[in-house]
Amino acid sequence: MHIDKGKCIGCANCVPVCPMGAIYIGDDRLSEINPDACVECHACYKGMSVENLPQQPTRALRGILSFFKLRFQPDPDICPTGAITPDELTWPRTLRRAFSDPQVPHESTGVGGRGTQEVKTNDITGRVKEGEAGFTVEFGRPGVGSRFADADKLCRRLAKMGVEFQAENPVRLSWATRRRENCDRTS
Repeated sequence: MHIDKGKCIGCANCVPVCPMGAIYIGDDRLSEINPDACVECHACYKGMSVENLPQQPTRALRGILSFFKLRFQPDPDICPTGAITPDELTWPRTLRRAFSDPQVPHESTGVGGRGTQEVKTNDITGRVKEGEAGFTVEFGRPGVGSRFADADKLCRRLAKMGVEFQAENPVRLSWATRRRENCDRTS
């Protein structure tokens, strides 16, 4: 996600909307997004109404009102100027979005909903056989999911212990696809 500094008026309405705490007010008193904390769930973009007020007059009005100790504070679910815009995502941010936004299908499985179909349909897929144990790691779910760096550490340790990973695993498929694409480019 991106906040257009030319449109932002610093109302901070977007700050509490972000379930990851990735949006904050910067030193310039305008909203900013920490790209490392943003999981591309688009909750800020989809969850806020937009009034499309002109930025310069709105910012000037806020300045005048603040001089008189008054505030122009739009309703909390509104970005008055439409400053929040989605970025054109490249990998691995596309992967981050696929695991965070339930409306986006995962590129390797074609299934939307954060991969929950793969987990919830074991009675149909039979991926975990009788006598086996399976577990999932929730990626990207805003506010409660794990981060890829943490999952990477866990998976590397499990691999050293001989744990097998599901071949149809969306994360494994994404990494394998990306690795093949990188090898094709370098050869």
